[in-house]
Amino acid sequence: MPARRSDTIGGFWMSDSTACPANLDVAPPSTTSAMASDSSPMGRAGRRGWRYRVGVTAAAAHEPHPEIAKTPEAIRAALLPEERDAFDADCRHALGQAVEQSSLQPVRDVLDHWWRIATITRHDPAAHRRMLARVDQTLTGQTPPRLRTWDELRTERGL
Repeated sequence: MPARRSDTIGGFWMSDSTACPANLDVAPPSTTSAMASDSSPMGRAGRRGWRYRVGVTAAAAHEPHPEIAKTPEAIRAALLPEERDAFDADCRHALGQAVEQSSLQPVRDVLDHWWRIATITRHDPAAHRRMLARVDQTLTGQTPPRLRTWDELRTERGL
């Protein structure tokens, strides 16, 4: 078995094809530590050939939202009230197609589509409402507030 290459090059611990920033408190693969025991989740050699010298955890950057189940009831409950009628109509249409085609794929497609919308809506309902208002303004030919044409932006920036 060839010897493992383990040294610092350009601020990184190098081990075979695996690199780790040297400014992190990590040990190269040839260094033994308590974190490298057989009972460690990373195993004896480490998952990528290097090991942390101290326990490492990651804190969530934001409060996670519980995932929405991919059921019609859960999706409908997560949607904005003004979108529920469109969801119901799409579901009824997909059920009709499913009967005609003898396939549940149209229903799955509708649920996937609306599940993505429900997930976005749950994350920030106010932003989703603003987006819907902008779409309505655009479809009716109105210029949404605070939007400028490309020529206006270039003139404003002196380009």
